[in-house]
Amino acid sequence: MERTKHIADYIKAVNRLYMQGITTEHSFRGDLAALFAKMTELAVINEARHIECGAPDLTLLRENIPVGFVEAKDIGKNLNSKEYKNQFDRYKKALDNLIITDYLTFQLFEGESFIAEVSIGKILPNKIEPLTENFNAFIEIIQSFSRYNGKILKDSKVLAEFMAAKTRLLAEAIEKTINAGDENNALNQQLQGFKEVLLSSMTSPQSQ
Repeated sequence: MERTKHIADYIKAVNRLYMQGITTEHSFRGDLAALFAKMTELAVINEARHIECGAPDLTLLRENIPVGFVEAKDIGKNLNSKEYKNQFDRYKKALDNLIITDYLTFQLFEGESFIAEVSIGKILPNKIEPLTENFNAFIEIIQSFSRYNGKILKDSKVLAEFMAAKTRLLAEAIEKTINAGDENNALNQQLQGFKEVLLSSMTSPQSQ
C-alpha cells in the first residue's frame, strides 16, 4: 500500500510540472530520484554532470557499490527510437542492470537482455493520468532491479568483451567531460596539472 502511494505521489508531482508547459527532461529528475530512493531503499545518486559525460542519469548504490543505473529521456519520448539506439546499446553492453525511462514508461534490461516494460501513466490532452492497474507490475520490476546481485562470467571471452564495453563507456565519459570545457572540472584540472608538471606536450582529445 505504501509503495503504491509513492507511485501515485510521483505521478502527481510529474503532472504538476508537466502542466506548466515549460519543462525539459531534466525537470523531472529529482522526483524520479526520490521515487527510486523510496521504492528501493538504496542510495540514489543524481549527478547533473552525468548529462555531459554520457553516463546514465541515476546510479543506485548498495553499501557504496553501484548495483543499478537509470537513464531518463524527456517525457513522452519513444524509448525505442533510432535516435537513442547507439547510446542505449553502449549502456546495455557495459551495464548489467539498467532501467530506461521517459518518466512514465520503464524498460528493464539485464545486460543486452530485455526483461520487462511497464507504463505507470499516460499523457492526455490536459493532464497525465496514472495507470493504477500497472502499479503492481511496476513494483515487481523495481524489486527485481533493486535486488540484482550481478552476474558471474565464467567465459573468458565474454568477460573480456564485457570489460571492453565498460572501458569504452568510461573513455567516452572522460573525453566528453574534458571536451565540455569546464575549467573547474576535476578531470580538466588534473589534465592541466599533468601538462604543466609532467607532460608539457600532452594535449586534450579535443586538440588532437
